[in-house]
Amino acid sequence: MIDLTNSAGVPVTLAPFAMDLDRGREEIVVPAGLTVAEIVALVLPEFPEAALPRVRVTLVASTGKAFIRQANWRLVRPYPSTNVVITIGAGAGALTLLVQVAASAISNALGGALAGTLGLSAATWASIIGFGITAIGGILINALFQPKKQSNKDKDSFVIDSWQNEYRQDEPIPVPLGEIRHSPPFAASSYIEVVGDVLYNRAIFCHGLGQQELWDHRIGDTSINDYDEFQIEHRGAVGYPDSSVPFTLYTQQVIEDSIGTDLVWEWARDDAGTMLPDESMQPQKTIKRTTGLNATHAIVILQFPQGLGKITKKGKRQEETATFNVAIRKAGTATVIPQPAISITNRKFAGFYRAVRIDFPSRGAWEVQITRTSISEPRDDWDDSFALTCTWVVLQTFRPEYPCNTSTPLCLTAMRVKATHQMNGQVQTYNCMSRRVTDGFGQGWPTNIPRNPAISALYALTGPGLTKPEPSSRINWAAFTEWRDYCSLKGLKFDLVIGNRQSLEDTLKMIGAAGRASIYFDGTWWTVIVDKPRTVPIDVITPRNASNIKFEVAYADLPDALRIKFQDSTNNFQPAERVVRRPGFAGTVMTTEAMEMPGKTDPDEIYREAVRRFYELQFRNVAYSATQDGIARSATRGDLVQASKDILRRTMASARVKAVRGNLIEVDEVWQIKAGVSYAVGFRVLGDEGNPLGQHVVRQITSVPGDVRTFVLTGDGLAPETGTIIMLGEYGSESIPLILTGIQRRDDGGSDLTLLPSAPEIDELTDAIVIPAWDSKVGDVVDQSGIVPDAPKIVWVRYDAGTSKTLVRLEPAPTNVVELASFTLRHRLAGSPTWLTASSSVSSASVELTGYSTGSHIELQAQATSAWGTPGTWGVIISVIIDGTSLPSSLPAASIQIIGKLGQAEITFATGPDPNTEEVRIYRDGVALSATVPVSPNGTFGRIDGDSTRVTLVTNGTFDADANWTKGTGWAIAAGKATKTAGTASDLSQAVTMTAGKVYRGAATVSGRTAGTVTPKLTGGATVSGLAVSANGQFLFRLTAGTSPTTLVFSADSTFNGSIDDVVLFEETAACLSQGGHTYKLEPLNADGLAGPQSADITRTVI
Repeated sequence: MIDLTNSAGVPVTLAPFAMDLDRGREEIVVPAGLTVAEIVALVLPEFPEAALPRVRVTLVASTGKAFIRQANWRLVRPYPSTNVVITIGAGAGALTLLVQVAASAISNALGGALAGTLGLSAATWASIIGFGITAIGGILINALFQPKKQSNKDKDSFVIDSWQNEYRQDEPIPVPLGEIRHSPPFAASSYIEVVGDVLYNRAIFCHGLGQQELWDHRIGDTSINDYDEFQIEHRGAVGYPDSSVPFTLYTQQVIEDSIGTDLVWEWARDDAGTMLPDESMQPQKTIKRTTGLNATHAIVILQFPQGLGKITKKGKRQEETATFNVAIRKAGTATVIPQPAISITNRKFAGFYRAVRIDFPSRGAWEVQITRTSISEPRDDWDDSFALTCTWVVLQTFRPEYPCNTSTPLCLTAMRVKATHQMNGQVQTYNCMSRRVTDGFGQGWPTNIPRNPAISALYALTGPGLTKPEPSSRINWAAFTEWRDYCSLKGLKFDLVIGNRQSLEDTLKMIGAAGRASIYFDGTWWTVIVDKPRTVPIDVITPRNASNIKFEVAYADLPDALRIKFQDSTNNFQPAERVVRRPGFAGTVMTTEAMEMPGKTDPDEIYREAVRRFYELQFRNVAYSATQDGIARSATRGDLVQASKDILRRTMASARVKAVRGNLIEVDEVWQIKAGVSYAVGFRVLGDEGNPLGQHVVRQITSVPGDVRTFVLTGDGLAPETGTIIMLGEYGSESIPLILTGIQRRDDGGSDLTLLPSAPEIDELTDAIVIPAWDSKVGDVVDQSGIVPDAPKIVWVRYDAGTSKTLVRLEPAPTNVVELASFTLRHRLAGSPTWLTASSSVSSASVELTGYSTGSHIELQAQATSAWGTPGTWGVIISVIIDGTSLPSSLPAASIQIIGKLGQAEITFATGPDPNTEEVRIYRDGVALSATVPVSPNGTFGRIDGDSTRVTLVTNGTFDADANWTKGTGWAIAAGKATKTAGTASDLSQAVTMTAGKVYRGAATVSGRTAGTVTPKLTGGATVSGLAVSANGQFLFRLTAGTSPTTLVFSADSTFNGSIDDVVLFEETAACLSQGGHTYKLEPLNADGLAGPQSADITRTVI
């Protein structure tokens, strides 16, 4: 409604339909100083002059009202403080028609469906008043616009306790309003995808109707940015294509059925379960499952939960193969069609999946048959271990059609996420922030206040959620604009996902209550009434224009506090509960009651609105009712009216009723009645089951002057019963500002009215509320600092040779009841007078001590400290000898022998007497060899590093005789050497059996050289030369034999003078150690694998 307090003009209420005064009402402010005639012409510019006699003009002020005849319109100029009410009467026969056509219908065109407190009929009000309001059942009766009470089914299923995505087949599409975090339901079935050994999940989620802004996407409470390989697409969200554009992550219909059946082919067993010795097998078992309808193909997903492979008794891992036969049969037919067999080979001992696609010859429902044709278990007498179990986990039906088939604009999200090692099954806890997006409704409304209840109400009325959205012409934009601004001013918000089967009426009622308003259709358009203070009354209700005026006080035993559960927008919309004390209550809260506030997520707003409810109960605890005759009524639901209530100004006498005959009352006392004085009687009408308190009634009387025992009650109303105490006094009345909250038409054309106090102090007190800081923690902290922890238990003491520390394992005493934070340990050598201390957290549970070694005799005493900082009692002193394995001693350096040989290094070493040396690790060039050498004390051990099978191909390489070699000019063999004198270039050679393309390594030693060079060569069909040698000492060469190799040659130039000795040549293999120098060192290990001192580096040359 338009604010009628505008001092710059005169407020005008136009009710153009006499048959329904609530229909099409308009609130207008016209300039001050106009006459009534000018006002009528302004608000009814095209009204025919001939019909002006049907226009009724009433001036209403706080002091009363006056009907202005048409003849006086040009003479009367209303003050700005006066409300001008203009109604248009009906033509001839209107009253008759009114009586004939269901005149008892509620003036609200929805027949009360939207009625909150304002829409209740008089009969309903009577039942409520008679109930005797309790704190639970009646706490909202005093609110003008109370929210719809939610049943468990109506409650928001998207946020109960935890984020959970649901399958909601055949359920309404959710409608997120305002700004809220929610878990959208699945829009299409989630299914798994197998890529190699990795599982992925694909799914589509439906956020709801219309465009939304989405952000802060999470799985549970973890951002999707923290997941590996997470792909996501949106449709119908801000910045993304609308929902008519298909996804790329989910393009076809997929139905995933869980199977969970093992595929087995087992050994035959006897009745006792023992495998038969003849190694016979049980009959093969075929597992059959049927796809969904209209399938083009299916995917069978097999799981090997322990992997697939064999581990020999020596620990070697080997591959295994699982095989399966596959066949298909179309539903309703007998023909079985074989398919290619499945063969899966792997050497993996962790769970993995395999997906098998099966294409069907035609669309339909197909039965898939799988038979295992390889064993599914090892025999009991086999020494090797096997991983063979295979489970048919899923059968997926595929249809090529796109899964989303609707023209309704939706907001959708599709995702593909890696499930292996990061998701526990399917994606079922996806949630995000959502904000409703609107376009201004074609009226230029702001688009940056989505949490305003007026925005939500208009979206519910004009958005895609209705089969036929309401057109703009059926919206009272002025009233909604006023409400929108009021909500912004008061900080009223509405954030809720509406997703259950809820009518438009209930939805608007929830939204309206969140904005202290009531939304209804008045027969012409949708309008809204706001519960806010009003200053200009629309009508006056007195005993002169109304009858049967009565009131009833509601007595409520209020709780100490209200409990409101909500999604806390200040804490990521997590479920929370706020306890709001009754205003003025400062004691210990003993009684609380739950109250629902749908759409409220701001804890400060929750507090303010809960306190307001208390004020409503306090200041609107009187319900009034009255009856007005005729159809000429100025006020409608939500209007301020001035009501006159009958009272006894002063009590003059009392008596007991002797007899009641209609309105004629006889009493047992004589009353003196004076002429010219108006009298009334007051009495109480006893209550009934619905209203045990009864009600107090004041009624005017008439009687003859003088002393009387009888009088007549005037008008209609309740009468006293025989025996009732009745009081006589002067009649009077008082004016009370009331809000018209309910109207029910009567058969005679009149109306039964229901009213509540306007109580402007409710808003004044609400605006003055000081809201305490919100803390989402529930309950009081229990101080446990006075609880002394019991001494902890020492579990074991062990020496760690790797760190040279002694570890002491502690655990809380079984009798301890308080949470612990840390352990403290006193320690000392036995006999020492001085304690040392060490500590650790309770989570580590191990205290580290230094300065001790294996065999040390120590004393220990333990203490625990609580999480409140309270130290506990010290335990008893215990004495222990430290147990553990010491680090091994270094190996004797003189006992390490390493010899470089042909393609190998021969390593030999001896251990000393140290009992802690269990193994020796050998390092070559800084890298540990693949296996350690098990040892024992005082023994000799060795290892070959390389290929020990290599032997030299050269005969007489040490020149012990003058044989086997061909000597060129200047060469001579003597004294164990081949010596050349300078003068002529010549060769020293020997025929050797070699293979073309093979690599040959060799070595020789040069001595006595003072000049010239010698070069190693392999000759035959081709000559291959090494590097020329120009120095004394051993030299190495590595040559690849050419075609038809036959001879090893050493070619000396003419100036070479020197000797050659120790010639070797061998064929290289893959196992040979690389040629050249290698550095070794040895490291002893104890039983725990901890290392002792390493030996010094030893470098040897490998030929």
